[in-house]
Formats: sequence, structure tokens, C-alpha cells
Amino acid sequence: MKKRLLLLLLSLFMATFFLSSTVLAAEQPITVQPLPLKFFVDGIEQTPAQGQPSFVYQGTTYVPLRFVAESLGQPVTWEESTLRIWIGEAPASSKPKIVVGCDPTFPPFESLEPDNIFSGFDIDIMQAIARTTGLEVEFKSVSFDQLFPSLMANQVDAVISGITVTNERQKRFLFSQPYFTFGLVIAVKSNNNSINKFSDLAGKNVAVQAGTYAQMFVEQQSSAKLSSFDTIEQTLTELKNGQVDAVICDFPSAVAYLRANNQDVKLLAERISPEEMGIAVAQNNPELLGKINSGLQKIIASGEYAEICQKWFGDLPK
Repeated sequence: MKKRLLLLLLSLFMATFFLSSTVLAAEQPITVQPLPLKFFVDGIEQTPAQGQPSFVYQGTTYVPLRFVAESLGQPVTWEESTLRIWIGEAPASSKPKIVVGCDPTFPPFESLEPDNIFSGFDIDIMQAIARTTGLEVEFKSVSFDQLFPSLMANQVDAVISGITVTNERQKRFLFSQPYFTFGLVIAVKSNNNSINKFSDLAGKNVAVQAGTYAQMFVEQQSSAKLSSFDTIEQTLTELKNGQVDAVICDFPSAVAYLRANNQDVKLLAERISPEEMGIAVAQNNPELLGKINSGLQKIIASGEYAEICQKWFGDLPK
């Protein structure tokens, strides 16, 4: 029995070593198939209990982890994020954890699915950055106007939510290199022919999302009568119902909402004030900022960033 266990453990070591090398170096795991396992102890051919799988690679048969674990009476735990396998109780994750605040009412950048799963362009970007830098990320739902207060109160470690990098914000927070650039757009009802450009908004009722760059820009650059709302959806609903003459928001958010709701609304061709978006951290956390920038550069170089852009914005009109 001891010889048999020794042989199994040796095979386990070989299998684990080979799998780790293959996945980490080539990022192409081998195919595992249920095959009959045969081995010899004292010259006598042995076989495992019926139903136990095994796999063969280049003529070598390896014993599955489950077979060894069951022989030892221990559970098997597979930690996908680190490509580690544990026989027995797995230790807690050793990866540093960061809490990232975002406003999940801002599609296609971030939204909350019915099962309370965060999704969107920003979510995919942050998860990709975390994966490449060895971080564990937890997303926290925060209204847009509370993102920076939450960061200042150390309730979150970073914020990402289609946030525009401005000179004023850079005085109080550290920003990553820009990860997305888009301008503001004007939305009006389809039958509105009196508003064709930004200067036409003078004296008009204009809606924006509270706390956004759009609100700041209109307050500084226009004599329009401004109304602010908690979400972009609310601003566009006000437009649909005739309560305001126009809405100003970022282009991809407007497109995403209009496609989903098929509203009788059109977007003007003019793009206003191209804006760069960044991930913000507290001024006393340059180490985290360095990791975020490093991860962002890696996913850009690997092509993953382009894939995420194509997923969320690939068919946007230019």
C-alpha cells in the first residue's frame, strides 16, 4: 500500500508540474480525457477503482488529483485565479484586495445585472487590470456624486465610473493614465429642428446627470437653464416627456440608452469638449496607482483592451 501511494504521489507531482508549466508558459492547458489507468507495484499490474479518470500526455499516464485526494480522504480545491490546486483545506487568498467604487447606473460603462453582478466596460477594464497585477477586486455601488467623498473617507480604494480627468480633480486625487476618450453629445427629440449645435442651447431647458463633467461644462459654457438628475436614464426620460429641450451627456451612454429603449430621440452630430477618462485613487496611494497604470499598459499591449472596446463600443457610429 505504501508503494502504491508513493507511486500515486510521484505521478501527482509530475502532473501538477507539467500542468503548471503548460498553463503559465504557453497559456494553453492540455486536454484531459477519462482513460483507464494502469500501473505496476512489485511487478503486478494495478488499476484504480471503476470510474476514476486519468489522462495521457506524450505516452505518459498521470494520476488525477481527485484519485489521490480520495485515497487520502481529503477534498480538492481548485483556485482558478492563481492556477493552484489544494489537497485539503485551501488557505485564504493571498492576493491584495482593493475595493473599487462605481455608479452602476451608467451603461455601457457599468450597470448592475438582476443577479447583482456588476457588468460594463469599466468593470471589464478593472477586472483585467486586477488580473494582470495580482490584485483581487471587489466592486462597491456608490452614486456618482458620492464617489470622490467615498474615496476621501477611505471607504473605497479607487473609483472608476466614466470619470473625466479635470484639472480641478487632479488637485485632490491621483488619476491613472487615460483609458478612454469621448466627447459630450447633445440629445433632442427627433422632431426638434431648432437645436442643431451647442450655441442653440442658450435660454433652453437642459438636463444633465448630477456631478458629471457635463453639468460642470454647461454651467461654465452656456446660459441654458440647467436641471440635474441622479441618472442619465432620468434625463432622457425628461426629454422624452417634453420636460426639457435637450440632454447633454457622454456619447456612449446616450447611444446605449437609446438603443435599449428605442426612444424618439436623436443625437446631434456635434461632439462637445472631448474628455479623457481615468481611474482615481487617493493622493496618499501612489503605489496602487502604479499597479493600475502597469496593468492598463499590459492589457493594451496584449490586445485585451482592444477586445473589451470592441465588445462594448465596436459598432458605435463614428
